[in-house]
Amino acid sequence: MHENKKLKDIPRDELKTLVQKGLNHDRVTEKLTNANTELEGLGEVAKMLGYDTKELKEALLEQAFLARSEKDNLSIETVRKDYELSQKEKVSSETKKQQSDMVKFVEAYPNVKGEDITPETWAKVADGLDLVTAYKMDQQSNQLDEMKTKLATYEKQAKVAKQNEKAKAKSPVKATTSNGSDDASNDDFLQGLMG
Repeated sequence: MHENKKLKDIPRDELKTLVQKGLNHDRVTEKLTNANTELEGLGEVAKMLGYDTKELKEALLEQAFLARSEKDNLSIETVRKDYELSQKEKVSSETKKQQSDMVKFVEAYPNVKGEDITPETWAKVADGLDLVTAYKMDQQSNQLDEMKTKLATYEKQAKVAKQNEKAKAKSPVKATTSNGSDDASNDDFLQGLMG
């Protein structure tokens, strides 16, 4: 990997994390670019109408309040309070869900600390998965990677052992005795030599 135009060695496990951060960065950057494009479009519309974007939002809300007020035969104040209450409930509901997810996570993984949760797991949570599922997926992915590494090591060892067997079988010099056996105790010459 190049860092500041210098080549840098990075451990395999850290490389995986950096790649995933890069992939997440691309996704977040794309979302931000799309949001900025939409906001610029709204800004242009607001400017044509003589507003800034905040004023346009407020004007549109007022129009929506008025339309609902007429449709449902309610006062504008009632519609406005209903909207504000729904916004608070939305925030409260999201907070409760996050708290519930945390409780479930602590129950499922009591020994895992917050700083032990990887950025990849948090990215999955941001994409809508609950924390327990996201963490479990990353743990299983890590275990799979470890198993693949072990399998590659075993395959390499098996290949070396097979090559050694082939080399031994092809070897022109064999450890045999004068009577053709591998057993030195049956060879008169070797018994005489060794005493």
